[in-house]
Amino acid sequence: MLEQTINDAATIAGDTEKPEGRHVNCEEMLEGTDFTQSRGEAESQSGRARSPSAPLGDDVVRVDHVERVEGKERDDGDCKVSRKKVLIGLIALLGLAVIGGLWWVSSKGKDEKIASIKPTQSERGVRRKVQLWEGGPYWACKNIGAEEPWESGYYFWWGDTVGYKRQGNAWVASNGSKLYFSFEGENALTYKKSIANLQREGWIISDNVLVPEHDAAHVHWGDGWRMPRDRELKDLNEKCDWTWTTMNGVNGYVVRGRGAYASSWIFLPCAGYGFGTSLDSTGSDGGYWSSVPHSGNYDSWYLYFNSGFHGTYYGNRYCGLSVRPVQGFTKKRTKRAHPIL
Repeated sequence: MLEQTINDAATIAGDTEKPEGRHVNCEEMLEGTDFTQSRGEAESQSGRARSPSAPLGDDVVRVDHVERVEGKERDDGDCKVSRKKVLIGLIALLGLAVIGGLWWVSSKGKDEKIASIKPTQSERGVRRKVQLWEGGPYWACKNIGAEEPWESGYYFWWGDTVGYKRQGNAWVASNGSKLYFSFEGENALTYKKSIANLQREGWIISDNVLVPEHDAAHVHWGDGWRMPRDRELKDLNEKCDWTWTTMNGVNGYVVRGRGAYASSWIFLPCAGYGFGTSLDSTGSDGGYWSSVPHSGNYDSWYLYFNSGFHGTYYGNRYCGLSVRPVQGFTKKRTKRAHPIL
């Protein structure tokens, strides 16, 4: 249902510069984690290679010395040519099988390397962060309301700072103030408000970003933490490598920096989303709010992904999405003035 709110899409993946420097690795705090990647694609690839022992089909005819094909007599010369073709075909099939097997082994090796990642300590009670590209903000290694990187944490409508969690089949406020909450328009105070009204009522500042009092990351964590801006979510999507995987039995993406930042990564779990009184698409979809509203009256920018794609979109502000905090601001490049000649 969340996909129906998608009205626009940003580009998915892109090139970036390779910065220098060494940064904190999230691997240092993920111990005891079951971290595996699907091998289905590799197995399907190796499955395309045909075994040399398999039947070759009706197009190859057994030959002694002389045979008749389509009513014409064939001599030993033709037999030798036919046998040569069969031999070449067998060698080609054997080569394909070997290549396919090596490809599968290579892919399997990568899986085992990923699976060998173990945490050195629990993330509980700790707020670790990593920088994923030069000049970018520091990204938290878990969601607001989560104790570990693979946990969903709280769900927020856009501009909400309370956050909601599942208790049985109901939504309950994280502070216990509300029971049986429903993610719908009348309960989301920012829904159906124009940019001008959001500014007038004190939801956003002049550059169209949520004020700290309505920023879920700032309210829950303080200490300079905030919700990412839409541009930062786009950079996360384009400047990092995304790998669909499973951590501790939870589907999601490992989002890893490039170049000098390749040792730094975060895990984004498929936490699903709140819609009405339901929690939908856990394990298959993930959605993370930005702090920036869309130009219309109903939507705000967010990051959305599933196993097939990932990108930034805008959707209804009353949907319950996750929040992944950031700290620090993206450094803007200043243009050098041309010297006066």
